[in-house]
Amino acid sequence: PIYLEVELLALFERQAGMIMGQLAQTSAPGDRRLRHDLAHTLKGSARAVGAGAVAASAQALEECLYGGDGEAELARAMGELSAAVEAARAAATSLLADK
Repeated sequence: PIYLEVELLALFERQAGMIMGQLAQTSAPGDRRLRHDLAHTLKGSARAVGAGAVAASAQALEECLYGGDGEAELARAMGELSAAVEAARAAATSLLADK
């Protein structure tokens, strides 16, 4: 069981980094659907490993994108998601170093 947990955590850590990179590169108004899909994927991955703050922030970003919120609200949601992902990735890296 521990091996599976380590693999899932490592997968989340890598995927979260990739998704955040993709989100940073897709900021044009026409990219809302892509950003929504990326946030949705990240939300599911976060839930799978118990990263509740990341899941909640990803859902908030999804709602902003779906609701057509303005750029200021999107920037705030992205900032919150970025901070949550950074904290979760740091925790995952620390846990993985201990295994």
